[in-house]
Amino acid sequence: DCNDLLMDYRLIAAHCLPSRIVPNIPHEGVTLHHQSLRGMTSTEAKIAFLNLIRSWPLHRATIFDVMQSFTSNWPRVLWLAVDQTGLHLLEHRSRNALCSYEYESILSYSHAPNCLMIITGSDKKQSKVILTTSQAFQIANLIREYTEVLQSPHEVRRREVNCKKRGPNSNGRPVSILHKPAPIIEQQTS
Repeated sequence: DCNDLLMDYRLIAAHCLPSRIVPNIPHEGVTLHHQSLRGMTSTEAKIAFLNLIRSWPLHRATIFDVMQSFTSNWPRVLWLAVDQTGLHLLEHRSRNALCSYEYESILSYSHAPNCLMIITGSDKKQSKVILTTSQAFQIANLIREYTEVLQSPHEVRRREVNCKKRGPNSNGRPVSILHKPAPIIEQQTS
């Protein structure tokens, strides 16, 4: 019965999702979408889900809760997303990016135990971003690792070639996962 399905989706949504989101879910749309997926195997559903996630712009970003006080135009509590392209300030609990900084535009950054300062721009015009977070050290390390990778691609290639020459049982350091491309997930035939 369709009404039973509708009620089941509401119960599942109330159990799995934040309470602020549940009233906004078009349950009839969920029912229609679910019916359109009938006949799909578990593997096909997983692949479709992973490909959907990969289509989102910040799908590989590490997200941090931060507080800002440098502008009154934005909310005080934000998310900072750090990925291979740069830093992205987002509305808290949202995918809506307020601004992004590519690594090339970051002139300097420093961290204290609960604070991260990032200076962006050019030599002529700079802006300062000050964020309060208990994870300042981890964020600074991620920024450092990404900028090192981006500034010396020839070093990375040389290290990869040397690792291959030495073989798998060598004592050389492994190449960081930051250098590996994203995997493409394809359906396996059975």
